[in-house]
Amino acid sequence: MAEAILKAKQLTGIEVESAGLFAPEGEDASVHTYEVLKENGIDFRHHARNLSENLAGWADVILTMTSGHKQAVAARYPHARNKTFTSRSMPEAAGMYRTRTAAAWMLTEKLINNCMH
Repeated sequence: MAEAILKAKQLTGIEVESAGLFAPEGEDASVHTYEVLKENGIDFRHHARNLSENLAGWADVILTMTSGHKQAVAARYPHARNKTFTSRSMPEAAGMYRTRTAAAWMLTEKLINNCMH
């Protein structure tokens, strides 16, 4: 969802890639995620891929959904620890339930806006 939000902002000089830690490679985002994006005026398609050493090295900032995800990134890619951020209040498994997905949207957008200022 963060990738969709950032790409929709069309920020000059900002490149965005999305990768996860646990989703099966190539899996679509949840139906709920697509619904929330559409409700917020974003038409976006997503296929999961895993975070790699190269992608972790390329990124200036890594946004995670939970503190557990942040810890997993730091464990796998110690060099990325200081550029990895999360929202402590992000719902666990945000893509599973409609209300959690809507909450994830609000918190992700807030996190992105805070990182930009």
